[in-house]
Amino acid sequence: VFECVSSEECSSSNSNRAFPDAATGMCSACAVEGCKICSKSDECKVCHPGFELTDDGSECIFSLDRKINPDGLVLKVCCVIAALIIFAFVWGCTKGPHQFEEVHRVCLEKARLHRHYCKVQEWSLRSTARVRSLYPLSSNLRKTHIVGVGLPLFYNSISFVATIALLFAMATWAVFNGSQVSHALAATERSAISLLSTAVRLPHESPALVLSPLTPCSEASAPDIMRQMSSFASRNFV
Repeated sequence: VFECVSSEECSSSNSNRAFPDAATGMCSACAVEGCKICSKSDECKVCHPGFELTDDGSECIFSLDRKINPDGLVLKVCCVIAALIIFAFVWGCTKGPHQFEEVHRVCLEKARLHRHYCKVQEWSLRSTARVRSLYPLSSNLRKTHIVGVGLPLFYNSISFVATIALLFAMATWAVFNGSQVSHALAATERSAISLLSTAVRLPHESPALVLSPLTPCSEASAPDIMRQMSSFASRNFV
């Protein structure tokens, strides 16, 4: 599929083809990421909005990266954290233990105990050895009601969607390889020179009508019309 655009609008149709190649008359790939118009295959002329062009035109730098300077920002954050650690160490050495240290320790122990009790555990009220225990990592979340029926329903829905996706993928693969769709789509993987050579032909080399096998026809199929056109061409063209 081709589209006629000006040399300045190559990247508007396909951002990966920002180089207007004068040799082929087609928009070719540009090695500079973020480039809007390439003067060469590896040299940028104009960058997209939000990018800044280097002096040699070999790179388009994201504007925020240049303004924020991530390396310098990380260094400043590390310096602040180190200063806070040193301040806390000096404060502890000079001021001694806090007056409510024992109270804080008891509060932390109670908080940890509360957190332990809040964890989801498997209860066995009839067991004499251990009433509750943590669920093993090998628990089947699709069948085990750990926190009610919601968790099994969630994982069962994921399994259902994955199964449907696999079936659709297999059906798509079968249709793709069992019909002419694979041959039609394979044409887009060829090089630009190959596409150009097959897209442009002299009038005396082929009939004026080109019919795709995917063309919908009401009365006759596409292969029937192709055979009629081939017969007409053989009778009227040398």
